[in-house]
Amino acid sequence: MKTAGDPSSVDLTEALARLRDNREAVDWPQRRQIVARIAGPLSEGQAQEPFRGLLLLLADDPKWEVRKDVADALATIPDNELATLVQKFLSDSHAYVRRAAKQTIERRRKLAREAQKRKRGVDLVLALYQELEDQHGKDAADKARRLAEQLYDTLIGATVHEMRSVLTALKEDNARIIERQEADQLDPGFLRRKSLKIADRLAFMERLVEDMRNYAQPVSDERAAVAVADLLTEARSIVSENLKARNISSRNVKLSVAAPPDLAVKVSRVHVVTAIVNVLKNAYDFLPADGEGPRGEIQVRAAAKGKQAHVTVQDSGQGIPAASLDEVRQCLPGRTSRRHVGTGFGLCNARRFVEAHGGSLRIDSKENEGTTVTLVLPIA
Repeated sequence: MKTAGDPSSVDLTEALARLRDNREAVDWPQRRQIVARIAGPLSEGQAQEPFRGLLLLLADDPKWEVRKDVADALATIPDNELATLVQKFLSDSHAYVRRAAKQTIERRRKLAREAQKRKRGVDLVLALYQELEDQHGKDAADKARRLAEQLYDTLIGATVHEMRSVLTALKEDNARIIERQEADQLDPGFLRRKSLKIADRLAFMERLVEDMRNYAQPVSDERAAVAVADLLTEARSIVSENLKARNISSRNVKLSVAAPPDLAVKVSRVHVVTAIVNVLKNAYDFLPADGEGPRGEIQVRAAAKGKQAHVTVQDSGQGIPAASLDEVRQCLPGRTSRRHVGTGFGLCNARRFVEAHGGSLRIDSKENEGTTVTLVLPIA
């Protein structure tokens, strides 16, 4: 049931008429909630009345809190209204309003850049398809498209299955909490255990989404000479912080890192560091573990071999069975043997980033003897 104080009960056309007569004819908390109501329609292109009139009125609201809400909604405002409002908010008398406008404008620019990247990606695929058809005929191009679609289906299917299993577990945990709450049996110990499980599963979902995003992003073609020792130091630090964030102790793992100080590669630093991080995280995850965390040994070595730099990450973990090694070497995204721990994208992203530099990723492993992953990169 809607009450008089419920903003959804306010007729927007009536509110517009009242506010035109008196800027404070509607209580200011309700004016803030009106901003939230009109932001959605504006984002869908409904710039007609009463949405447009309310937007412009509330952008000049006496209360800075209301003006800030409009500034926060700049990302959804149509382009034809944007320029005037941007200038208004950037020169607003209140610092919070100015800051909100700057942050929202930056978000809008970022969204525009991402949309442009996606469009370029689609255009590139279409151009490659046309090039393949011109060179090898329509039948070959169609076959390549079908293969790509099959790989896409495999990727999406594996990822959706993993996400659905996590969501199912989250729903079950939430249902148990509600049941205990309704029965007045929600003791602190039970709530803490369930909350930790939910936090772990949400963290996994976050890692999965981030790995999927990395897999979908194009690799930068900007290259700079950087010492391999610096790359290894940065990767080691990132993995250490990641383990701490996951409440995993690494004190029983002997990690040694060695690289010639004069060995350098010409790379996109962020992508190669990410590749090393992914391989190193895998090494930790495959070590035998007990109640205190993983235990064993990991050796990271870098060496020059001809015109290539070889970075090897060798662990004393459980290794990979011979029957599974070929599939692992294919690096099909979404495939993982460590449910709710590995996302199935780590090695895939590592190989993709290394190959974008003209290098390669090699995997050698024996069951119960450990795994060695070698990243090969061209020397600067």
